[in-house]
Amino acid sequence: MRSIRVLALLPLSRKIRIIRLFGNSQGIVQLSYYLTLAGTFTIRFSGTPETDEWLGKFAKIMRLESSAKEHLSDVRFFPTSIWTCWHKTLSICQGPQSVSLLPADSWQTKQFSFIRVWHHQGIDDICCEMETGDCGSDLSIIMMAEALHAVYLLLRDKGGFPVHAALVEREGMGVLLVGASGVGKSTCSQRLPNSWNVLGDDLVLAVPGSTNAYLGHPLPTWSQLLSQSSTRTWNVQSCVPIVAVMVLEQAEEDEIIPLGQSRAAMRIAHSASYVSLLGLVEPPETVASIRRSVFNNAARMAKSVPAFVLRCSLHGKFWRKMEEALKLPPTI
Repeated sequence: MRSIRVLALLPLSRKIRIIRLFGNSQGIVQLSYYLTLAGTFTIRFSGTPETDEWLGKFAKIMRLESSAKEHLSDVRFFPTSIWTCWHKTLSICQGPQSVSLLPADSWQTKQFSFIRVWHHQGIDDICCEMETGDCGSDLSIIMMAEALHAVYLLLRDKGGFPVHAALVEREGMGVLLVGASGVGKSTCSQRLPNSWNVLGDDLVLAVPGSTNAYLGHPLPTWSQLLSQSSTRTWNVQSCVPIVAVMVLEQAEEDEIIPLGQSRAAMRIAHSASYVSLLGLVEPPETVASIRRSVFNNAARMAKSVPAFVLRCSLHGKFWRKMEEALKLPPTI
């Protein structure tokens, strides 16, 4: 194969990095971490020597497992310089397979502020091109937040999506508290009594399960980690059934009002699109395509998960309204 001949001409250090990144038959050890969603869909994250430290911190924040698992998709992180070399090598390959068995062409990209996501219709693997640097910097945290766009992309075709929401739970029932920045998601989460568990207060992955159910996975509140202001971690693999979506509104009196499916779909899609498009640097037609996919997934969720408008006063016990809607005994 011509690509093998080209690879042979590369410097040894560059060859080792490419082989390690995309697989080989010589058993080179590769650091990998695993994320299982909805108990069935497992993603493996891996990288190169240049990205290993960053990836290790990413895995620690989300409590990813390092023990090998069967997985359906790979997300690979690598420096821009290595991707450029690998992609040029494969672009002149005339054989039926590349050195790494990955397609040589027809890749599509999604450019974000600091990460470029490469994906291909023929495979479930995603490649994330990134610049390397100080893993303790704010930029590294921002890149971790953007790296999750690879997960969002994999889930989109499976009906899943991220939501700008808090995820709270009582007696095994999860509730999404949806709202724009500043409406009070974090404040309401902090005000909940001990009978409620706050799993996440900013971002949630909504993943379809069996029998039209949706499971919520908490995602990190990345802003808490900027400037090394927090060492908090999140158990992203933990999940809870989403039994209700509650759209927060500030009000003088506590009140809960059922929300129709159409309005619920629009409110869920708005919060989901906010996360799905955050940092995206792409033409309007790409943005519109993502919005359509997100709305379709949100509409499917709205058909199976009841939604409400939850109006919260500044000092009232708004959680009593939540408990009424869920037919839970009131918190004393």
